[in-house]
Amino acid sequence: MSWGHPRWRRGALGAISRSPAVHFAVVGALLYGLSGSPGPQPEDRAVLEISAQRVALLRTDLHLELGRAPSPAELQAAVDTWIDGEVLIRHAVELGLDREPAVERRLAQIAAFVDGEARDPQASEAVLADRARELGLHMSDRVVRNILIDRASRLIRAAVLVREPTEGALRQYLEQHADLFRTPSRLALAHVELRRASMGEAAEKAEAQALLERLAEALPEKEIHADALAGWGDAPSVPSVLPALTERDLIRRFGPQFVDALAEMPEGEWSGPVRSAHGLHLVKVQERRPGALPPLSTVEDQVRGRLRHELAERWLQERLQGLRAEFDVRLSPDAVAMHTLLGSEVSGSEVSS
Repeated sequence: MSWGHPRWRRGALGAISRSPAVHFAVVGALLYGLSGSPGPQPEDRAVLEISAQRVALLRTDLHLELGRAPSPAELQAAVDTWIDGEVLIRHAVELGLDREPAVERRLAQIAAFVDGEARDPQASEAVLADRARELGLHMSDRVVRNILIDRASRLIRAAVLVREPTEGALRQYLEQHADLFRTPSRLALAHVELRRASMGEAAEKAEAQALLERLAEALPEKEIHADALAGWGDAPSVPSVLPALTERDLIRRFGPQFVDALAEMPEGEWSGPVRSAHGLHLVKVQERRPGALPPLSTVEDQVRGRLRHELAERWLQERLQGLRAEFDVRLSPDAVAMHTLLGSEVSGSEVSS
């Protein structure tokens, strides 16, 4: 059996099918008419072998990145990512993407640096790049690998990105991702600030309570203007009357503790005292505006962009599975020995000898 086939594909597809957004992959297939072709038979697949050195390098990179030894699941994920990258690189080479100017230039530079035979000053960039390919440098240089992975991924995703979703698909996406597009709720308030830290907490709260009663009697109106609050309390650190602001805006001005308390306050009545980063406040919630889902016409560009991106990513994953199925992915004999000694360090894998 080969490492990652076919059990890996069944597991990955099972995880995708459980995703809340899986129907968009289906929508994409119906919308764009995208479908995979049957992969080659097992005996026709090229071998993609993973060496013990590769596994060790991945483990070392993870250790440096995490600051600790990676777990089996983390190492498995890194190996799977490497396999996907290797598959995309080979796909890119098959499509001739390694002949692009940026890749040719990089390969020529590497060849001139590492290979004495390629240092002929008369040699063209193409000749030098071909020499680098003969040495296998297009498969080992990190910069070239990243370029090829990026180019292949973009080419696959482009099959979806260039297509126009139907209005029905846009509306469905908007409805099922309402939280992404809903306008935030807003709250308008008036407040009186007290800064009496030298009095002690008990005396401060007692004064605030007495002032609250006087405010409720003197300013019972539902809507209070800033000039009506002149002379009440201390000079405010934040304007005494604020228009309808989002929760984020209010947190930035007063802090999260203050904003949490606003949720319990009735609209149109003086409440408090509530503490903020500035002191104690007596607050009147003047208006609450709930968030709302905007019509498609006002957010159509954003919806289209997100839908295309999700469909393109899912199409990339589907194509990756198809491309990966073209290879017999296996551990090299030395990696099999390492795998055995480490006690199934790469969990959930199938190992072929």
